[in-house]
Amino acid sequence: MTAETSINLLKHRGVLVVHTASGTRYVVDVRRGRACARYFRARSVISYSNRFDAAWQPLANLYCLHDGYDGVSPFGRGRPGSAIESWVLAEGACHVFATPDMHPDHGPLHGVLSTEAARIECLDEVPDWVGAL
Repeated sequence: MTAETSINLLKHRGVLVVHTASGTRYVVDVRRGRACARYFRARSVISYSNRFDAAWQPLANLYCLHDGYDGVSPFGRGRPGSAIESWVLAEGACHVFATPDMHPDHGPLHGVLSTEAARIECLDEVPDWVGAL
């Protein structure tokens, strides 16, 4: 297990655990041999609940918001030139996990916005605690 500060998921293979400032953890699985990337959200007691919690979800895209989130625009505080990267995880940044949404009253994608990433772990396998949730 190693800690990283910024990871490009298009170049990295393995399992990553994003520990956020709120205590919520996101497990991102980009191991070789997987048909598509996926993520798992294990919310903390102080985080909002989401209908996509505690289950693996396909990851259609991942957005790294280097400038954080101001409660208005999740994409770079609404400022021109704000740093947004696709398929990147970075410490200190917020992230939007985009997954297909099959609900008929919603759009094609649902975005789950994280709080700032406090730490990112690189693992070879999915942690055992994921199966216990």
